[in-house]
Amino acid sequence: MKKTFLALMVLILSTPAWATVTISLSQDKTDVNKVWVHYNNTDSNLIRAFALKIKVDKGVIKSISNYKTDGVSTAASKGYGIYMGNIAITGDGNVTSYGNPVAPASAPDGPNQLGSNNIVIEMGSLYQSDGNKPANDANLCAVWVSADCNVCVTENATRGGVVMENAMPPTSLSLPCNVKITLDCFPSAKASYADWVTLGKPACWCAPTFQCFGDADGKTETLSKYRVYGNDISVISSNWKKKAGDLTLNACADVDHTKETLSNYRVYGNDVTRVSNYWKKTDTQLNAIGKCPDYFTR
Repeated sequence: MKKTFLALMVLILSTPAWATVTISLSQDKTDVNKVWVHYNNTDSNLIRAFALKIKVDKGVIKSISNYKTDGVSTAASKGYGIYMGNIAITGDGNVTSYGNPVAPASAPDGPNQLGSNNIVIEMGSLYQSDGNKPANDANLCAVWVSADCNVCVTENATRGGVVMENAMPPTSLSLPCNVKITLDCFPSAKASYADWVTLGKPACWCAPTFQCFGDADGKTETLSKYRVYGNDISVISSNWKKKAGDLTLNACADVDHTKETLSNYRVYGNDVTRVSNYWKKTDTQLNAIGKCPDYFTR
């Protein structure tokens, strides 16, 4: 019995801890075209490099952002900032550009580039001392998609996939696929998002329109091209005291995107006030303001 017990203990102690590298995707709550690429590593052995293919089933990947731009990982700026396919180094060893994570089209396997339905990203780490090493849980970057789509991430075997600092693959690797991205034009983080859905997702509420400044009719008026003027008052008047559920309600008249009074009127006094505040403003003047009151950046 003792021998069996000791043999079991040796087996347990000699078995490596089960560790997982998890890559995940999440849609930004404000910029709905933006998809965050995140990693989590439960292994004491750090990740050295990532080579991942990101693919959408509809539309294209327009751009990449929020990646480390200053190369070497430091205590003040941790992360994976070495881009093996794009880094530019002079003959005497000085880095002139770190480039970006997208593997170049000139690579032997000719990876697709931004503006297509898939890209390959390559990201590695370089640091001195433990205090400068990358975190075990952080965002790698963000990609921007052009349409409602499902996003999948796979390893790029040509470049080694995910490699740990011991030059081995992780004990276990979890990769996301068919992550649904829906590009509602109205920010889901806003308190009035539920109202926007209830009212049938009116396009006039979405940037870059001027509706939230009081432009209820979506047009300019007079030779001065006032964006907020008489026709907007007429639209509000025609929808005065109408509520959600009223089939005759023009949701564009609800320029402040709130319900008013205990009766939950969609079009009421605050909407008139909004028009008054921006009366006779032109597109140029409103663009200079930039931010709709208590709403979102256009």
